[in-house]
Amino acid sequence: MKQSIEARDRKIAVLSEKLNSHLSLFDSIEKEAFSVKQVVDNVERIVSEKEEVVAGLRREMDQVSAFEKAFVERINDLENRLKNDGYEFQRKNKIISELEAQLEAAKISDCSRAQIEELQKTISAKDTVIQNLVSEKEALHFEVRSLANILQKIQNAVAHMNEEDRRAVSSKLESQEECQMNTSEEDNRFAAAISGV
Repeated sequence: MKQSIEARDRKIAVLSEKLNSHLSLFDSIEKEAFSVKQVVDNVERIVSEKEEVVAGLRREMDQVSAFEKAFVERINDLENRLKNDGYEFQRKNKIISELEAQLEAAKISDCSRAQIEELQKTISAKDTVIQNLVSEKEALHFEVRSLANILQKIQNAVAHMNEEDRRAVSSKLESQEECQMNTSEEDNRFAAAISGV
């Protein structure tokens, strides 16, 4: 009887020890689960922040694409203007050739000195206009190269976009606005030169 009671007590002690071990294990699992939940919450928060950053970058990419399109259109417009200027130069050169021929004819036919001087003044005025057009053409070439350089920098910035690059993009956009203002002034001078022909 006593042995039976002792055996039962030993079994109870073993079961109690196992129960305590299991309870300790449950506590450990619960703590680990809480830690995992904290990690998951942190990951979800970081993912949310990254999604906001990605959305911001996507908006900036769209804005850069819009400015890039505007740059391309501006460059195409300048190229067309340069082509038209070439035609205008040809027309002016033809007029000058005709005036020079008239001047030579006037000299040969002993026209009056007043007529010759008038033709010389006309040719001089046309030469001045041609020089102005050449200057405008050089300015347009310079502007095309400047816009091409800015466009290349924007494309490079887009390929390696980060916080510092975004600030650089903003700086370039401000530079583009100043360039457009300067271009408007050049356009006005070009129009004035044409109207004076």
